Amino acid sequence: PVELIQNACAIMGMAEGISMASMGELKLAEVKMRPGQFIKPQLAHLYEPDKVAYPVRAEYKIDGSRLQVHKWGTQTWIFSRRGVEKSKTLPEIVEIAQKLNAQSCIVDGEVLAVDQEGKPLPFQVMLERTVPRELTPEELAERMAKVRVTYKAFDILFLNGRELTSLPLTERRKYLLEVVPPEYLAEGVECQNEVELMRFYDEALKKGFEGIVVKNLNSPYEIGQRTYTWLKLKPERDTIDCTIVKALYGKGRRAGLYSSFLLAVRDPKEKKLYTIGKVSNLPEQTMDALATIVEKTKTSEDDEGVYVKPTVVVEATYQEIQETDEYTSGYALRVPKIVRFRTDKTIEEIDTLDKLKKLYELQYERYPFQTI
Repeated sequence: PVELIQNACAIMGMAEGISMASMGELKLAEVKMRPGQFIKPQLAHLYEPDKVAYPVRAEYKIDGSRLQVHKWGTQTWIFSRRGVEKSKTLPEIVEIAQKLNAQSCIVDGEVLAVDQEGKPLPFQVMLERTVPRELTPEELAERMAKVRVTYKAFDILFLNGRELTSLPLTERRKYLLEVVPPEYLAEGVECQNEVELMRFYDEALKKGFEGIVVKNLNSPYEIGQRTYTWLKLKPERDTIDCTIVKALYGKGRRAGLYSSFLLAVRDPKEKKLYTIGKVSNLPEQTMDALATIVEKTKTSEDDEGVYVKPTVVVEATYQEIQETDEYTSGYALRVPKIVRFRTDKTIEEIDTLDKLKKLYELQYERYPFQTI
């Protein structure tokens, strides 16, 4: 069965999981979660409002690195997001693991650098502790004195011989609270609606966190999957001036109405427009204004929507730029939002494909990947 193969690959790794599949269903069924064996972590998608099912659990997004803590009696293993064992370079986390109230467990969370008062420090500071795989005792002591680290747990996958990943988050959290001392728990709240969620998000930014993670309370822990049951919400980055080239029909309640708009930038050399993403979830007033413009400028249509003559210039912000084959530019704005209409600009003045490429490259210099 596909589920057994996926389970084996997630627990043992792709190569070993596929190899195990050739041994038959009985062998696959023997693959069980156990402390000491790295489990591929669940990952979050970028925040999209229509993916949120209230009520939700919202937690501060820590500027740290993913760390999985395994305990079996007095034995402890600590794995980075990529499955690198880090016990020798993070002895403080080993000490924290021994404080967990369990004979055996697997806990998911983040390691972060903190100052003398316990306040989080930037990710770049923590790299001095998490990047090296091997250090001499003298080097380790020097780095420990220079950079203090701690742990914040937000999920539990295994407890005293029992796998917990199939349980909903609400149930897993009950076990997490029993196992992990309060000072090592990720901070968060339950939000009943978008107003409460945005209030918590604003509070997180004011406190210096990089954003929040929004979690579906009824969701299982999906090993090795990037899912929409976890959503990360961070501030938008730059803005880009672009134009609208197509209005797309909605579904459900918005069937027959426009629900999203296809954005594009220009290539002045080729004198062509290249698509970069779709913007949706616009205020009703903005939707009405765009619908009026579409009706006046439409040139053709298909099953998905209406093509328009590019006349409108909008300034859009976004959370991230990704490479993709979905749009003709080769890039996609993740979670774009319209900041304002640029009535002062013509189509010849919108941003270029070259600028989009530069923004894509620059985002990793200014906002480096947080992996170890």
